[in-house]
Amino acid sequence: MKAIEAQIFYKSLVETLTKYRIDLSERWDQPANYTRFIMDVILPEVGKNLEMECYAANYYTLDCVYYEECDLDHFRTDTTYVKYVAVALEHENFLTGSCVEMNKLQLFNTPLKVLITYSSPRQVSTWLTKYADIVRKADIFQDAATLRRQLVVFGDKPGEFPIWRGFIYEPEGFLEIATACDKVKSQAAGAATKSPES
Repeated sequence: MKAIEAQIFYKSLVETLTKYRIDLSERWDQPANYTRFIMDVILPEVGKNLEMECYAANYYTLDCVYYEECDLDHFRTDTTYVKYVAVALEHENFLTGSCVEMNKLQLFNTPLKVLITYSSPRQVSTWLTKYADIVRKADIFQDAATLRRQLVVFGDKPGEFPIWRGFIYEPEGFLEIATACDKVKSQAAGAATKSPES
């Protein structure tokens, strides 16, 4: 079974979004057209980059899932019943509806859950606090920061092209991708410098 790390998914997503930044900018103020482009072009290309299959057409109410293979032992070949969901993804154009999507993501047992939404920098902290509370209350096995990771990606368009920021859920709340990576490096360096007990 293949699990995609949050940082790897984020990197592939941002590279793809950047590649199509002109197309996204042209559709930015047309929610239906913009969303269709995300679903039809961006998300499938991210799947190809990650060497995963992509189903971006409402899979058990999810906007998109990434998976390795379908279960052909129990279902017809013209249907899509995946063996397991590697990444569950929700895309929400309107920030006010994003808590609904975060709540929905908690219902799925997957190695990575992703919420893509849109916010100006001044609102990000408020919404991350709300999301962290939702994740924390749903985390009955205490594994949301280890086995069932949660990634939030915020888009904003302060200038000509969109910009993106990614946040990973940790026990202390959501940390920006760069901060989370620094934390892991720091922990690894600390472990490496500890002398073995005699």
